[in-house]
Amino acid sequence: VKQQTMSAQPYLTFNDKLAIVKNAATLAGFSPEFQISEDQTTIYFQIHNCPFKELAKHNSSTICSMHNAYLLGMFNSVFTNVQLVEGENMTNGCDLCSYRVSVTD
Repeated sequence: VKQQTMSAQPYLTFNDKLAIVKNAATLAGFSPEFQISEDQTTIYFQIHNCPFKELAKHNSSTICSMHNAYLLGMFNSVFTNVQLVEGENMTNGCDLCSYRVSVTD
């Protein structure tokens, strides 16, 4: 009897993982833009459309914290170690929200 072993999930490359995050961000309506460092350890991204911006006008602290947790969860779902740092924020009068994400596999 020959037994086959299959892993539950095939190995994902950095580009595979990034494609998953890009797709999730696009489906969420963020209109994202991504830039990647040469060594693929830092992802810079901007959100041009925040689906929560109307709510954030009245309670930015809670809404932005929830939004950041959602973004962190997207990256944590595919990368091993993630550090998310917010740069610009629409609620402060900027045209977009920007983030720097440090990742390792």
